[in-house]
Amino acid sequence: MDLDATCDELIRAVNLVAFDVCDPRTRTYIRDADPLKVTARWPLRGPITDTLHTPLRKMIRQHVAARGMSVGKIELDGSVAITLYLRALRGPAYRHEESDGEL
Repeated sequence: MDLDATCDELIRAVNLVAFDVCDPRTRTYIRDADPLKVTARWPLRGPITDTLHTPLRKMIRQHVAARGMSVGKIELDGSVAITLYLRALRGPAYRHEESDGEL
């Protein structure tokens, strides 16, 4: 559950689909009082066409779900803002040897 690595992969994928519209070095995190909620934001260098919004949202949701997180709001106007919900702050303290590692 490395948030930085997940966000780097997301912005690379967005830049691949939308032709380098985001600068990966200008990422900011917005954290609320909820420790499991994080909003990652990247400013846009150019507009993302409306026809790419739905495929980008679908790709972002699938990518984040594969990393063990959930996605809330996804904004693609003016800046890319993705609200991520972590499933836990840390892993379990004990796992039984017969468990498959799933939470």
